[in-house]
Amino acid sequence: GPSGGQPRATGGMGYMRRNERDGELEKWFKEFGQKGLGPNRRVDSARSRDPADSRPVGGAKARELMDAAQAQASAQMADGSPSKAPIKAQAADLTDSELSALEAASKSLKQCGQMRNPFNQPLSFFSALRAPDSNPKPEAWDAVRATYPALASRTDEELLKALLPIKAVYVDKRSLEDE
Repeated sequence: GPSGGQPRATGGMGYMRRNERDGELEKWFKEFGQKGLGPNRRVDSARSRDPADSRPVGGAKARELMDAAQAQASAQMADGSPSKAPIKAQAADLTDSELSALEAASKSLKQCGQMRNPFNQPLSFFSALRAPDSNPKPEAWDAVRATYPALASRTDEELLKALLPIKAVYVDKRSLEDE
């Protein structure tokens, strides 16, 4: 080695001889490779044991509503008529002013209450309401009701039902302006 005759480590498994390292890797792939698990994922995690966790967030009904809303939005865009009729048809129990307020909230870059993202940065209404893989948390709905008084009397379930078709219409965050 470079100093004092000690062998130099060359990486995570550098202390092993090449054939030992290859044997360890081969054992690992035999054990985990068939299961599609990466080296950083634990086999005994709750997620791998519970088949219910493989369901999409929001359940089958939410997915069905989202698919229907996306199909309506796609058909509407193909016709070239960007009206709000499909949104109103899905959320018939909300008034026009409530729908407008909910749509404005879903496009707002203002901070959503005291919510923070995983990097401890303020979470916007846009990010809280339009997350593609999850439904808004109860504290997001509380912030929506506090900021948009027109929606104050609505429950989380009513707001979610009305939000799904709004959320189905893609909006690029870069196209929005700070208010």
